[in-house]
Order: sequence, then structure tokens, then C-alpha cells
Amino acid sequence: IQALYQSYTEAADETEPMLYKFSGFYPNENYNVLLHFAETVHDAVYGRQFSVYVNNNVNAVLKNYDIFNKAGGKNIAVVEQLSVMSDVYGKLDFKFDSIIGKACVSGIEIISERGTSNIV
Repeated sequence: IQALYQSYTEAADETEPMLYKFSGFYPNENYNVLLHFAETVHDAVYGRQFSVYVNNNVNAVLKNYDIFNKAGGKNIAVVEQLSVMSDVYGKLDFKFDSIIGKACVSGIEIISERGTSNIV
């Protein structure tokens, strides 16, 4: 498994969402977002499940997401590609809500239609 996927950020606990707030983007512009995941802890489905929301939208961009299930096993990288729009202030806010276990992410890559990208 590649180095990017050997570490991750995890929610502090199962009751508080994990938040990422990014600014400095063009207002009301579409961006391609790559969410990088790998389940490195749990050995079966339903060990970790969460939903991901962007810019306070009530509809999840990933709902009841289970990394192990999506990747097909432990220590297998999976990347989810999303198309999202920045808000009127040029912000992209991500909220990871834990359902089972603690939400986590190995990386967030934001790619402008103008061809630039940011990886965190």
C-alpha cells in the first residue's frame, strides 16, 4: 500500500464530526475532488461507516460509506471522485459524520477546472 494510505486523519470520537475547511478558491466554481481512503484497522465490513457532506449541503456526497466494503478488503486504496462547487466566498467545507466507528480520510485532493490542484 502506498505511503499516502499508510496514515490517515480520524475523527476524535464517534459523536463529533470531522471537519475540513478550505478557502481561497474561485467563488461558485466547479472542482473535482478526490477523496483518498484505505481501511488499515478493521478486518471486515461495517467496522467503520460514515457519510461525507460538502458546504453544509443536507445531501451527503458519500452516504453510509464503508471503506473496507468499497475497496474489497483491508489495506487496499480506494479513491472517490466528486464534482463539487465552491460557495459564494470561494470556500469548500467537508464534514465527515461517523455512523459506525470513527470517520477517516487519507487525503483530499481538490482540482480546479483551470488545471491546478491542492492535496491535503
